[in-house]
Amino acid sequence: MAENESEPGNKGTPLTIPMPGLIIRFNVKVGDKVKDGDKIAVMEAMKMEIDLPSPADGTVKSINFKDGDSVARGDVLVVIGD
Repeated sequence: MAENESEPGNKGTPLTIPMPGLIIRFNVKVGDKVKDGDKIAVMEAMKMEIDLPSPADGTVKSINFKDGDSVARGDVLVVIGD
């Protein structure tokens, strides 16, 4: 878990990982305002870079991983709330 993660149990819209891979970088931090479709992070999967877009408008409530972490399909990367 990232050290800047907010309190667990945040209500909101999760951004889930579509396939196993590695987080290359985040383009947001907790507290940032985002719009539906904004690029939240970039991951590497099968030697390709994949942009991970925001699933909703709102504020980044939690970030559950950090740059360089391995992730599995279905992991909740971030939570977007009001």
